[in-house]
Amino acid sequence: KIYILYIKSEAFMKKLTDIVKGCKKYWQLGKDRGELARKKKGHDGYFSRHINRKISAPIAALLYEANSNINPNSITVVSSAIGVVGAGVLILSGGDPAYAIIGASLVQTSSIADGIDGDYSRYLPKEKRSDQEREFGGHLDTMFDRVVDSTAIYGAGEYLDAVFPGNNWAKPLSYTMMFLSQLSPFSGHHVKEVYNKFKKKGIKKSKAIKYMPAARDYRIFALFCGGVGEGISYFVPEMQGIPMTAALTVSTITHSVKIIDRSLILKKDLYNIPKKK
Repeated sequence: KIYILYIKSEAFMKKLTDIVKGCKKYWQLGKDRGELARKKKGHDGYFSRHINRKISAPIAALLYEANSNINPNSITVVSSAIGVVGAGVLILSGGDPAYAIIGASLVQTSSIADGIDGDYSRYLPKEKRSDQEREFGGHLDTMFDRVVDSTAIYGAGEYLDAVFPGNNWAKPLSYTMMFLSQLSPFSGHHVKEVYNKFKKKGIKKSKAIKYMPAARDYRIFALFCGGVGEGISYFVPEMQGIPMTAALTVSTITHSVKIIDRSLILKKDLYNIPKKK
């Protein structure tokens, strides 16, 4: 019996070692493929680059190497569903910090999973994923991102409204941030289109304000920090609501400044285009 147990334990350890080696392989493969995907995609936000992609890229690589037949659009739907569930937890929290932590964590998980579909899609050859399918997948991903953003921010406002009964600022704050979360990506894409349109006319892009984040990964991570930060109320009850309020307030300020900065820089650069003699 001891011998049999020894053989079984040895086989188990060998299997465990193989699993660890496989994890390391796909982790490195994911990092390499993640770098390649980022070069194809372009700029990633700070938190997306240093946190989200560190997790999503290896998972995407594992799916690709396993010859998975998963449709990237299915990953988009699942990741978005996780975010909407997280938002629902915030909406129904009733001011309970535990629900704020769970809801915000689910929204952040959704943000991480949101990177899997894009990386996985970029790994696939054109025989398996045509340019038209990629384009539609990108459109679908953008639409679902806006849904998750809006519902999650609305959920944060509902949580604060329950924490501070009778207040007249929580919902307006969340509504403002909801509006900015839609306006910020629109302004970014529109400004990019304008620069491409006037590129041949000699437009030169000026530098924007540094360290003024307004990307999706930033606002979702800020919401995550605000939600998790609500856990401090278990130790200091008077602090309840402050972390989430801070997250929404700071995000509102940075998004507003970024949008205004983009518009002012665009105006300046358009007016400074060299005139033809």
